[in-house]
Amino acid sequence: MNVIKFLWVLRVFILFLIGVLSLKPTVSRPLTGRPKPWALLLDASRSMRVPDPAPRIELAKRIIPQLIAQFPASKVFQFADDLKELSRKEMENIRADGSKTNMARVIKQIGQKPEWGGAILLTDGRQVGSGDPVLEAAAAGKPLFLIGFGNKSQFKDVAVRGVHGPPFAFKNISTSLTADVSVMGFPGKDITLKLKEREKILSLQNVRVMDPAFETTVSFSWTPSSVGTRSLTVEANEYSGEVTPLNNRKDITLDVGRDRFRVLYICGQPGFEYGFLRHQFKADPAVELVTFVILRNPSNVVSVPDAELSLIPFPTQDVLIQQLTTFDLIVFEEFNYLQYGLMPGIMQVIRRKVEEGGSFLLMGGPMIFSDGSDYAMSGVNEMIPVVFDTPSVASSKEPFSFRPKALSHPVLRLDENPDRNKSIWEGLPKLDGLMLLPGIKPGATVLGTAFVGGKEYPVLTVWKFGRGRVAALATRTTWRWSLMAGEKQTIDAYQQFWKNMVLWLTHADEYKQVRLAFEERDVKVGESTPLRVWVVDEYFKPLSDVDVRLQATFPNGKNETLHPHQETTGVYSTVFKSDQLGSHDVQVWVSRKGKEVGRDHLSFRVVESHGEEEDLRPDFPLLNELARATDGRFIMADEFSPDILKEFREETSRSAGKKILIWNSPFLFGLLLFVYAVDLLIRKRRGLP
Repeated sequence: MNVIKFLWVLRVFILFLIGVLSLKPTVSRPLTGRPKPWALLLDASRSMRVPDPAPRIELAKRIIPQLIAQFPASKVFQFADDLKELSRKEMENIRADGSKTNMARVIKQIGQKPEWGGAILLTDGRQVGSGDPVLEAAAAGKPLFLIGFGNKSQFKDVAVRGVHGPPFAFKNISTSLTADVSVMGFPGKDITLKLKEREKILSLQNVRVMDPAFETTVSFSWTPSSVGTRSLTVEANEYSGEVTPLNNRKDITLDVGRDRFRVLYICGQPGFEYGFLRHQFKADPAVELVTFVILRNPSNVVSVPDAELSLIPFPTQDVLIQQLTTFDLIVFEEFNYLQYGLMPGIMQVIRRKVEEGGSFLLMGGPMIFSDGSDYAMSGVNEMIPVVFDTPSVASSKEPFSFRPKALSHPVLRLDENPDRNKSIWEGLPKLDGLMLLPGIKPGATVLGTAFVGGKEYPVLTVWKFGRGRVAALATRTTWRWSLMAGEKQTIDAYQQFWKNMVLWLTHADEYKQVRLAFEERDVKVGESTPLRVWVVDEYFKPLSDVDVRLQATFPNGKNETLHPHQETTGVYSTVFKSDQLGSHDVQVWVSRKGKEVGRDHLSFRVVESHGEEEDLRPDFPLLNELARATDGRFIMADEFSPDILKEFREETSRSAGKKILIWNSPFLFGLLLFVYAVDLLIRKRRGLP
């Protein structure tokens, strides 16, 4: 035989071995001696108490005496997550209250006990625990006689099987959620599904059920209006005749953060401040800027039509009101809103937004801070932290030094080192153009002042208004802080000041560079749940060259260090598992080159698995597969008779033996690899393809 033919034979042999392995063949090794007794296994999980029409457990209890008559030497066990032997008295009073059915574990336990020749399972086939029952049954090598309980034709249930969404969402950005829904026994009915936050309905969807056994995926769209942890629920209405209402709802938790800070900047009189500040906002990747600058006032007399002077038409009040709620920060600089067709109602909308957690910065000169200003009217004035609606307000063009009054405040923190921070502020150039305001309102904080004519006046004042924050800046010349040639730290100081201003006004403490979240929505006792950490820099770019430290705290007070690995750029993952129920905490600390990037904290509860209630449908295909894998038999409960069992006993006694999984044999895999290696070696040495 030449080499080419020999290689063809090798290739055919390799394909033959692969084909044999794919068929998963098994052989039985005959047993000798006296036949072994069988174990009688009764499913006592919660799904067995479903009435369709009679409770499944009651039907199973009626068959048990007939089984004992056929197998008098056998013992009866109940099972759910584990095996428990039953006395005759206990069999009469057995209740279906097991938390989950772990058939894989139970079959493995029976397979490991040499005294049992096989097992009879009375079950609805609903597998909830971990593991593969078919694989365990095939490996056990013992025949299974399976009696199935449950009537799909009389089974009625509406269930939300699962809710899927991103690990976290972003404020003011639409987020998609999907829910897997199963409907049994309600053909032609319209099912209503609700997305809720507590009792507030966020979205509604109606689904027409097309078949008696109907499954579909329903999509919801939701736009978070605030940051933080949000608990949502997808809920289906409860319908008459359902076997349980416990699976009609499913919860999901989302960590809502920010994508970027949306800033609306309107300037009534263009100047250097507008040019520098607009450039600062535009250069910051964390800021999404929408800006309007008024190039001329309505009082300016020109002989050119408005259409030829407008670069971008100024929005109408209705359009502006609709869009205001999408912005994190609103900045008005020397803007007289009444001149441009905007009514006081626009300011009432801004006030409500601030009260609900928004941010507002008012900066300017006489058009803003003066007696008779548009902002002095009732309902608007109360939001501004300074006193400006009096005739005593004046303006000054004299140069002045900004005197910080609260260097530890986040807005004024230009450097983390207090001494360097103070030095930077002392070295900044003077400003000019200041509104001389007589004072501030109770509860406001003055961050910076100026001495003019021997008297101290507020320059920058902030306060909290409702749940939001407001700042008043009585000058328009902070741009001078960026003009000291060759002084890099001064340029950085200007950028840092305005970055701090945006972050503080928009609740920077709620912006996270480090985020911690579970992949699964429910953390269940004894189960491994993926846990991920997302890390970005101050410009929202993913970071990879960081050190991530994770620590879990358990209900008993013990701490455990978790060891994450890098999954992709900026994403680190590990697995969390707890055998304790109750409140847990996980903390993460992230550092980069010895400097802290950020940290996050997650509190959650480890709960029992309620898988039985989530899906109560009988799973007869699984029972059929178990029968095939063990040379056993599957019948429905209403088909059972002692004659069928007697016939099965006779068959198994003739073919009894230990099942050997040929397809799982290391020898066959080794032979396949050896032949393949020989083929490659010969081809390489002969220079063949």
